[in-house]
Amino acid sequence: ILTPEQLPLLSWMLRREGVVGHVQELAYLSTHIVERRFAQSDLCVQLKIEREYAESRGGVLAHQMGFGKTALVIALVSLVSRSAIPSGSCTGDPPRGGTLIVTPGSSALHGQWQSEIIKFLGPDHGGLHVLSISSLSDLQGFKLEDIC
Repeated sequence: ILTPEQLPLLSWMLRREGVVGHVQELAYLSTHIVERRFAQSDLCVQLKIEREYAESRGGVLAHQMGFGKTALVIALVSLVSRSAIPSGSCTGDPPRGGTLIVTPGSSALHGQWQSEIIKFLGPDHGGLHVLSISSLSDLQGFKLEDIC
């Protein structure tokens, strides 16, 4: 369950992914102000430079440790996957719209993500297809049908 402090951030994340909101909300406006002072005078010139990046997606989630970034990403993946991943068999091109989460296989993070998915979505992973690969030999043991 997300806290009241996390809900606005989840909404922002959904907008950044283009799941809710309008295309205009995806635009990012980069603003830079260049200021130059003339030597030996009080005269100052400012130039404001703006550049709009239309339909930009994604973002950086960089809150303090313990804020619940993992829970937020799991909520985002769960909500986005229900609306984006096509169903059907894995013939021809693999389905698109999945989410790849990469962690060091030898670190505690790998197991932590698996535990957190079960904690927040339940033992059935909330209907998500979760595939845990911790080494190259694990990956080589899978077929495309296993991944789809």
